[in-house]
Amino acid sequence: MRLRRSDAQFQAARTPRRGPNGVEALESRVFLSVAPVGVALAGFEQPQNLLRDTRDLRNQRASVTQANAPYWRPRVGNFAIARAVEQTQSYLSARNYTAFALDDTLMRPALAAAPRELSEQDFANTNIIALPRPDGTMQRFEFAESSVMDPALAAQFPDIKTYSGTAVDDPNARVRFDVTPLGFHAQVTSPGATYYIDPIYHLDQSVYASYWRADMQKTEPFAFLDSDIAHAAHDDEGADHATVLSSAAALSPGAITNVTSGASLRTYRLAVAATGEYTAFFGGTVAGAQAAIVTAINRVSGIFENDLSIRLSLVANNASLVYTNAASDPYSNGDAFGMLAQNQATVDAVIGEGNYDIGHVFSTTPGGIAYIGVVGQSGYKARGETGRGAPVGDAFYVDYVAHEMGHQFGAEHTFNTSAPVSRNAATAYEPGSGSTIMGYAGLTGGNSDLQSRPDAYFHWISQQQIIDYVDGTIPWAGTRTGTGNSLPSVYAGSDYVIPAHTPFALTGAATDANGDALTYAWEQADLGPANLLDAPDNGSSPLFRSFVPGSSPTRSFPKLSTVLSGATADNLGERLPTTNRQLKFRLTVRDNRAGGGGVTTDDSVLYVVNTGASFSVTTADFPGTNWATGSAQSINWNVAGTNANGINTANVRISLSTDGGLTFPHILAASTPNDGSEPITVPTGLAASAAGRIKIEAIGNVFYDISNANLNITPTASLPDLNVAAGQTVELLASQAFNYIGIQAGGTLSIRAGTQTVLRVKTLVIADNGINYTGKLELHDNDLVLDYTGGSSPYATILNMVKKGLALLGGNGQGIASSDVDTLVRPSAILAVVDNVTSGGQISSLSGVPVPLQSIVVKYTWRGDTNLDGRVSGSDFALADTGFSAGGLGWFYGDVNYDGVTNGSDYALMDTGFSSQTGVL
Repeated sequence: MRLRRSDAQFQAARTPRRGPNGVEALESRVFLSVAPVGVALAGFEQPQNLLRDTRDLRNQRASVTQANAPYWRPRVGNFAIARAVEQTQSYLSARNYTAFALDDTLMRPALAAAPRELSEQDFANTNIIALPRPDGTMQRFEFAESSVMDPALAAQFPDIKTYSGTAVDDPNARVRFDVTPLGFHAQVTSPGATYYIDPIYHLDQSVYASYWRADMQKTEPFAFLDSDIAHAAHDDEGADHATVLSSAAALSPGAITNVTSGASLRTYRLAVAATGEYTAFFGGTVAGAQAAIVTAINRVSGIFENDLSIRLSLVANNASLVYTNAASDPYSNGDAFGMLAQNQATVDAVIGEGNYDIGHVFSTTPGGIAYIGVVGQSGYKARGETGRGAPVGDAFYVDYVAHEMGHQFGAEHTFNTSAPVSRNAATAYEPGSGSTIMGYAGLTGGNSDLQSRPDAYFHWISQQQIIDYVDGTIPWAGTRTGTGNSLPSVYAGSDYVIPAHTPFALTGAATDANGDALTYAWEQADLGPANLLDAPDNGSSPLFRSFVPGSSPTRSFPKLSTVLSGATADNLGERLPTTNRQLKFRLTVRDNRAGGGGVTTDDSVLYVVNTGASFSVTTADFPGTNWATGSAQSINWNVAGTNANGINTANVRISLSTDGGLTFPHILAASTPNDGSEPITVPTGLAASAAGRIKIEAIGNVFYDISNANLNITPTASLPDLNVAAGQTVELLASQAFNYIGIQAGGTLSIRAGTQTVLRVKTLVIADNGINYTGKLELHDNDLVLDYTGGSSPYATILNMVKKGLALLGGNGQGIASSDVDTLVRPSAILAVVDNVTSGGQISSLSGVPVPLQSIVVKYTWRGDTNLDGRVSGSDFALADTGFSAGGLGWFYGDVNYDGVTNGSDYALMDTGFSSQTGVL
């Protein structure tokens, strides 16, 4: 809920937002269920080597053994009996959790030794704490005290402490926790998953729940929020609550600008009042309510600090705003809107107008309401309220408090659904309900809700609005401290033209001079008419939702699991474009640095062309396809006009997965024309798999597709070995394949001339004396394919065997030889040696025998036949030109004399080969 004020001193009008009866939706009580527990005892560990640094700590194993003073214990035994009592007391909203007991008498002395604001240069006082994860394991964190209270307030409540830290084994995992008279509370965030540790009952610390955010649930009915309401600056109480604010009056973010933040930490003095009803929920004492306020602000400030480099610090006399008597406090607890003016007057009177930057009041009135862009503004800076029947947990802290304070710092709603009436057109960048803090996740209902609760981070437009406000409108408010943080450098990549109806993947790049663990978020940056999630693409509205920042710089649109399911047309929140349109994306990179997170952004634009069909793999698109390793197959796909129509993708890459599409390590064609069909050879050496998938991706573009069904891969029978003993001669008369060929000293393996034989082998060993080879493979006018699929390329070894085997190249006739070359049976013929990977897989077969991508080809051909098609032509000279420009890239690029470079000597030999050729070899 947000409110705006209208004032001549402001550049834009600010308007109140209200829900039904002036509030947002109520969070209902949700009961917990018990999950089985079986873990080793774990506790606090002091570092033994005080000279080690943070990197050493993070390289240690994350396992935790029993310490001398373990303070976490799995909760078993009578706990199951206590569930009947627990179900009448718990306000946590988790489907499942793991229960632990905490001995805080052991933990508190250890926490007291924690340094203030962990410094990378101060390792001597580094402390390690172990926290129980929902899966029953323990995770270790480096931590330091990170206060959200003025020193005077902290001195008044010495039993209230807040901390922050980083996981020893995962630099992307961050923790914020507190220890108060109400117990221990922790939030651990990471790209993989977020989990919490809270008392099961807020006034009892005997049992704690560790639970995943994904297990949080919402059971209260959906509620739609009311229309935007305009209020005069000095006549809030008498304003017409039915006046709908036009979109033109919205607080516009203006042009999209790159977000850069983190060089300084902005600290704002926060005054949080508590109604008597709120205080009663936490035991009725000032200390209890103040402890609850600190828990809430510790979590909220952690989000602001990471995403915006903003810290919230409770004012010195904040306890004076905590009221214990609901009958005599200055608040009408049931009237959220009325409490705004009441809080402004109360905070100004108790704290002093000049002694705080932002004010808020906590109540038990379900929902939240706040004016937009009022931090630092006299007469309005305390006009924010958040309440809930049970004001505990992230359902309160993130869903409401962070949302309402986001409004006070200038952020608007980000959702684009047409369901609620409080949509803000100028910032409606999230489809449906949205999923970030300033969205309405779980509140819009039906085919608008992306998820039941918002994720604990700000959308890029919210970051832009807040940073623009604090740096542009109120630069004089708060205090700023240099962080010494080098902000990430980010590149979102080029702009592309892509086909409609087709998946794509965007990959950015970022560096960080501090070596911080970076996270990446790709978010759409398009505005358009309000839409429900299942509405067709109208050519302008956002299609793609935001996801929690992750450690990978690549995002697939839609996510990979959706592409693998084949349901790309029906995926709400990630619907592929179907019209001619633009898709603008912003890449936000966070360094997640404690003490002021660094954030930078960069943008990329995709131009979508509807060619009438989707670029799609058609081979193995239905169950039942079977491939044998080593077999020749044809890969087919629908080009869908992507080789023209402004998309102009000339080549594609084809790869194979054997794990259901999670990875594609097997390259079937590194680069092949985008013509809809490609013959390939199934790599040998693959294990049996019933989860094969084919991926075809554009080269020089970002679109791709994956076959919709798994295919079966069956290994062929094992190949035989061939050993040629010393003094023995073995002759082959036709094409054969071997797993291993070994030729001893004095032994010869010969392939009869004129048989058009292709010898295939995975491993070739020819005896040598350390200087020359002493065994011989006599090819005559035949060819050799050495398949190294899954291994490293033996190109240098095979080339050396050929150079030692040909007298024409100065060899002694041992190694890989050809008497047809040396006796000039065909003048200008030679043995060409090419690594097929270097050719981009362009050599797919020899004399009808499939050639795997990862193979070395030795072909009897004309000197100058660089592409091994059996003749010398203009295409060979073109490849040589490429090699000439690059300085030499092997035979395939014109180094036909094997001296390591492509130059005039090679061109002369190619001219001779061109003139001498008498046919196709």
